[in-house]
Amino acid sequence: MATRPPSIKSFAHQCHPVTRLLVFTLPANCPLCGQKVDASSVTSPVAQYPSPFVSSCGVPFSVVIKPTVGDFLQSYGQDDNLHTGITTSKGTVYSYDETGVHRECLGWSQCLTVSLLEEYDEDLRSGWDRRLAGMDTEPEWQKEWYKDDGHNCFDFVVGFLNAIGYRHPHHNQNGPITREDFCRDLIMPVTCRAAGYIGIHRSIARYGFLVEQASKGS
Repeated sequence: MATRPPSIKSFAHQCHPVTRLLVFTLPANCPLCGQKVDASSVTSPVAQYPSPFVSSCGVPFSVVIKPTVGDFLQSYGQDDNLHTGITTSKGTVYSYDETGVHRECLGWSQCLTVSLLEEYDEDLRSGWDRRLAGMDTEPEWQKEWYKDDGHNCFDFVVGFLNAIGYRHPHHNQNGPITREDFCRDLIMPVTCRAAGYIGIHRSIARYGFLVEQASKGS
């Protein structure tokens, strides 16, 4: 089982109340002044930064994204490839690579997610799992047709979304979703938000803490 990455916590010490410090674990001594950190010296409640990375098992009817190799927090670089998949109503991940279609019941432990359906999307929900399971036997998703740069996991997800009749709220309702639509509307927003979290996480891992200046008026 993959080790759960440490969460990011935020606190302010009495030596500089307007400056918040980002850490994994509350230190015994303030890294700015060296004085003791305890309940009386922390000037505001300790907050926790929500991680954008979750287990796919808890996100049904979603696009899931992870690095092709490694993971986001430890090894991913901005030029590295991403692997995408689709979850069923139970969080099982279907994806496509050079060996064909994969069905992973245990899901992906550290991934970005894009929820696709609302509670009222009953028509799409009812046929979702059946249509996704059927992708495994379709000729175009056999391993022989895989191409790194033209018929890959991204195309598999786009193909499923079009087959099920999904339309993104910002997409032209009169035509199918394209690979460009998929990247712009679904992939880029979540990966851009995650980039900031990755930078903070790696800085804390390297230096032990990170200083975050409070915004004016806060």
